[in-house]
Amino acid sequence: MRRIAILIPMFAVLALAGCAAPRMVARGDESLRAGRPQAAVRHYEEAARRRPRLLEDPDFVSKLNQARALRAYEEGRRTEIRGQWETAMARYREALEYDPLLDRARRALQNAQIEASRMRHRQAIKLADAGRLNEAVSQLEQAVELDPDNEGAHDALDSVERAKREARTRTDAAYQEAQGLMADGRWDEAHSTLERVIGEEPNHLPARVDRHRASRTIEDARDKAGQAEELLDAKKLDQARATMIDVLNVWPTFARARNILERAEAGLAEAERLFERAVELGERGQWDEAVRAASQSLDRFPYTDERREFLRLARQRAAEAHTRAGDRLLAEGELGEAETRYHRALGFVPAHGPAKAGLGQADYLRGKGAEEQGLWGHALLWYRRAVGHSSQEQFAAALREARRTIFERAALTVNASVNDRTGVGSPFESFRADVLARLSRARPDIAHLVGDDDADYRITIALDVLDVRTELVRREHRVHTYTEYHRVPNPRIPQLESRLRSARRELVRLERAYQVACRHCGGSGRVVQQQPATPTRPDRRESSTDRREQEKPQLRREAERDDRTRGDRSRDGDRGRTDRSGRDRRPDRDEDRGRRPPSYVACPRCSGTGRAGTITRTDIRRQALRVNQIERTLRAEPTMVRRASIAEWPYIVEHYRKTGIIQVAVRIEDAAGRTVSRSVSDSATFSDQTIDNANAAVGLDPNPLALPDAQQIMAELIEDAAPKAAAAAMQAVLSDRADRLEQEARRLEAAGKPQLALEYRVDRARVIETFDRGGAGRLLDTLGRSLPSDPVPVRPAPELVPRPDTQEPADEAVPAVPDDAGDPEPDIPGLGLHVQPLTDRLAEQFGAAGRAGMLVSGVEAGSKAERAGIRAGDIILRFNGRPLPDVETLERLAAEADYPVPIVVLRDGEELERTVR
Repeated sequence: MRRIAILIPMFAVLALAGCAAPRMVARGDESLRAGRPQAAVRHYEEAARRRPRLLEDPDFVSKLNQARALRAYEEGRRTEIRGQWETAMARYREALEYDPLLDRARRALQNAQIEASRMRHRQAIKLADAGRLNEAVSQLEQAVELDPDNEGAHDALDSVERAKREARTRTDAAYQEAQGLMADGRWDEAHSTLERVIGEEPNHLPARVDRHRASRTIEDARDKAGQAEELLDAKKLDQARATMIDVLNVWPTFARARNILERAEAGLAEAERLFERAVELGERGQWDEAVRAASQSLDRFPYTDERREFLRLARQRAAEAHTRAGDRLLAEGELGEAETRYHRALGFVPAHGPAKAGLGQADYLRGKGAEEQGLWGHALLWYRRAVGHSSQEQFAAALREARRTIFERAALTVNASVNDRTGVGSPFESFRADVLARLSRARPDIAHLVGDDDADYRITIALDVLDVRTELVRREHRVHTYTEYHRVPNPRIPQLESRLRSARRELVRLERAYQVACRHCGGSGRVVQQQPATPTRPDRRESSTDRREQEKPQLRREAERDDRTRGDRSRDGDRGRTDRSGRDRRPDRDEDRGRRPPSYVACPRCSGTGRAGTITRTDIRRQALRVNQIERTLRAEPTMVRRASIAEWPYIVEHYRKTGIIQVAVRIEDAAGRTVSRSVSDSATFSDQTIDNANAAVGLDPNPLALPDAQQIMAELIEDAAPKAAAAAMQAVLSDRADRLEQEARRLEAAGKPQLALEYRVDRARVIETFDRGGAGRLLDTLGRSLPSDPVPVRPAPELVPRPDTQEPADEAVPAVPDDAGDPEPDIPGLGLHVQPLTDRLAEQFGAAGRAGMLVSGVEAGSKAERAGIRAGDIILRFNGRPLPDVETLERLAAEADYPVPIVVLRDGEELERTVR
């Protein structure tokens, strides 16, 4: 039935599809008659899909092919309108495949072939006009294939063949010409000729091979030319020359290589000429000019150890000559001219010891002159400069003497007293002793403590406040949660006793149920079945119920006999033994008498068990074990157990704070009665908390206050405030003395007494040195740069500094150093530069009139500046894009710069950019 239910919908669908197929065919016929072949094809194909057997019908297939042919014909006509003649040809061929007798499709196909041939002919003409001959030939061949009667296409192909033969002759001649050019090393012309040959005949394989060889040769030559230009930029002239010689051996007409070779040879020749001139000047003893010529030679070609060694020797000789001249001038008392010579020597050799010693001697002599005039401040500054040039003991001793004299001159006396305004008694005495001891130990050497009232300064230190306060900050009410334990009767014992009673009742029930015997077999588990005399085969058609009804009387008789037998067996004791199935293992007495023994079968009610229920001994044993387990658990349980409970204990936390306060007033009064006041204050805070209503029994221990007493706090405050008060007092005295000295220096400077103003400023620096050694050193450096002395250049005269020059140096005399060359300036840290301000005369001399910058008077060997290509005589215009109004700006920018940074320098009137790394 289920299969029938599944097949019925299938048959229904097939029936509906079979009914729809004739309708689709009828619609197709109607569309075909109406001239709508596309719709007809669609209806016919749908009918064939629904009833595939229609494709076996010749009439249906004929109509379907006719519709398809007409559809393809109409598509071809629409394609013709768009001018797609070859696509139309494909549609017409498709129509003829479906209907070979469709004459209009055949005529349309012929017409489309003619039009397609004409179209390809026209395209070939256009390609030929564009120089694309091979593509034009391909179009003409297809045009002839489409319409063999196209005379125009045939004539065009003939003309192309003639042109090909003529072009082959020309290409052979051009190829021979290209081989000749390659043999002469004219690779660029050969490459162009081979390109022309391949353009006319793309399949000319030898020309393609030679073109590849020419391209590789030209490319290699151009790469080597680029490498040679990089070598020229790096001033490796010899390597650039060797590279270009190799290139010209292969390509003699390479103009770029010849130009690079000429530049390299010219540079080498110029470097050699300059070096020969440097050697000649050195032989004549003109070492300044020799250094300049050697530097220019190395600037042209720096990769030669011989010239470097000569330049080093020339610089050493020039430095020695200038040092000797400086020593001679120094002996004659011409300190300014001597310093000029020494600075020129250091310009050639920055670490020249004799020149530095000469500079130190000149500064020492100037210091001696200032000392004779009583200008110990000037003398100190000159001696510092002398020691900076050379660490001779003579210079150091003079510097120490000047420092001692200025120390004695700048010394001051101080009278100190400590007062009490608090009335605290013994703590004040401790404070007073501590302050006086601190003043005595911490005072600088320049300040002396005296006991009279004629001191320069009087210090009054007053203990204004010394107090200790105790206060209750806040009080918090809290609750302490803890756990209490009590002994209670064990709640598990009643549960276990209930479970034990239930288990025992279940055990009794199981034992009683097990002892109930089966009523059918009387507990024996078997019944007797009598065998008939003539066994007959039971009728298979008889039901099992009928058989059981027939066997009931027999079974009842057997059961009664078994009951009697069991009763006899029970009376006889051990004589009635049976096996597990309940059968008697003794031979039946009837067998002894020759009777036929009865047949025993298992009891159908109890299945041979002899019991009325399904309880087994295993069930009884399991229940007995369960009872024993509960009894053991009950015996192991304690009578009383410990029970926990949550309890709360309220208490109070009190927060106390003890604060110590100290205030000290410092009053400074000078001899003129002017006062300076300062104050020192300090405090110490101690906090603790105590617990009120604490109980250790519940886990809340009491916490007594452990705050220090007032005397301890006062002692601690005094110990901290005493050194602060002493330091503040001494600092105030020294600062006031420094301010007074600066005010006096300004007054003298305004009065037209700069020398005395400088003396006061040196004294001020000596006072500042007691509490700020670095600041005092910077102040002395600044004062040293402003010494009123004869203008002396810091470094060698710019006109003697080696400068790159493309022209041969003239033999005229060296111009004199301008008088406004500027004061000496320190080295720029980290750069290895020696610079000086660019004055108007120096700017005019170096062609930098109207420009602002720093003149490089020396460059240390191996420094960052030397590696960047900066030379003595350059004018630094901008450092890291910023102008340089003074030396301090350059020092600051150099210290703060994140290298590498760009530096713009002016050299021979031309701005150059160098990068310092």
